Amino acid sequence: MSPPLLPRFLKLAGRDVVVVGGGAMAAVRVRQLAEAGARVTVVAPEVREDVAALAAEVRRRAFVGGDVDGAWLAVAAATPEVNRDVAAAAEARHRVRTC
Repeated sequence: MSPPLLPRFLKLAGRDVVVVGGGAMAAVRVRQLAEAGARVTVVAPEVREDVAALAAEVRRRAFVGGDVDGAWLAVAAATPEVNRDVAAAAEARHRVRTC
């Protein structure tokens, strides 16, 4: 049994956020983040056009740990394996992360 999750209320206006993934889940997250005023960078080999349209920057390639450097928040919206890599990179750099 995993511990309960803590809801977060974050002020994201003007903050740098990295979203790893370019599919359906990333589309939901990028839309939410953009509406909250975040500067969103998307990292994924394939990125849907609706995701790219809302992002400040798109890096069409595989995720590397350094992608979370400088980000205030990292969002994992990819495959379970990639999400684990994002979580590990964010944790190592003491970044807020979410899946």
